[in-house]
Amino acid sequence: MTTKFDLSKFTTPAKKVLERAQSLASTLRHDNVDAEHTLTAILEREGDDNLALQALQELDVDTKRLGRKLIDELELMPKGYQRRSQVLVGRALLDTLEDAGKESKDFGDDYVTLGHVLIAMSTARKGYAGKLLRESGATAEKLREALKTMRKGKKVTTSGGAGSDLSLIHI
Repeated sequence: MTTKFDLSKFTTPAKKVLERAQSLASTLRHDNVDAEHTLTAILEREGDDNLALQALQELDVDTKRLGRKLIDELELMPKGYQRRSQVLVGRALLDTLEDAGKESKDFGDDYVTLGHVLIAMSTARKGYAGKLLRESGATAEKLREALKTMRKGKKVTTSGGAGSDLSLIHI
């Protein structure tokens, strides 16, 4: 079963990654966007505004190797007969996004960031992305600790315009 998801409580960088994941799924002619598409989009988004990627690097995860494994997995996923303009969120990713919302609340944040999504993804027992994160040493506990250290106790209180997840963090 697939469904749409309300992104109003997600930061702009998180929304952009989810849009890129959906675009990737469409390009690959996949019927649903899943965690593997989303993790690939997180890895693609380089720069100072991607705390999730920085947390992986802080944990010495080989993000290039991780990305190659994800691409290999995406290529093996069943393809539809034609490229779809509207790709829906798969059940496993929906569950991950709901868990990311819970992570956001646990952090005391008003909005869901890429870091929250990454933590939730690492706890998912279904799917390749969570397994790959854990095998790479990016467990939920380690990611939480890395993100808390990077954020220095600050909270995400706005969704932000073109800003980064880091710029959305306020005391």
